[in-house]
Amino acid sequence: MADGILKVGQITNSAGSGNITIGSGVIVNVNRPAFSAVASGSQTIADATNTILTFATETFDTDEAYDGTNKFTVPAGQGGKYFFRANIRLDSMYDEDEIQLTFYKNGSQDSTTITFWRVAKDNISVAFGITGLIELAATDYVQVVTYQNRGSSRTTTAAATAFSGYKLGA
Repeated sequence: MADGILKVGQITNSAGSGNITIGSGVIVNVNRPAFSAVASGSQTIADATNTILTFATETFDTDEAYDGTNKFTVPAGQGGKYFFRANIRLDSMYDEDEIQLTFYKNGSQDSTTITFWRVAKDNISVAFGITGLIELAATDYVQVVTYQNRGSSRTTTAAATAFSGYKLGA
């Protein structure tokens, strides 16, 4: 059989119902596109400034939809609901410091996916994450943005800073 695309409304076994067995070597494209990336080094987060986080080391990228720096862009024909996860760690935080982490869709804050942390102890490291479901169309893009109000710049810890996502369903 030549390579191609098979589009059907329903698939059943020869009896008209039941399970279908998929042979070895067949690739089922569920939850794609998908990607995962981590920070390749620390990043400075300025005081009272929204900062786009950088994740320059790709773990994987099924459809070359992650730009290798900080942005996932939905490929043509791949619109739908997407699940995203991001985490960050900032060191030397103090009592009453505030940190915010959110996803940005097409350059604007996605208000359904914001998380906020207020530090309650002096000179500690703070690590936390965010997850979210975002409806996206082809060419829409998602980035991770953080904000901190320490009064001076803070630095992320590369080993604890990551971004990943995938399309829900087929």
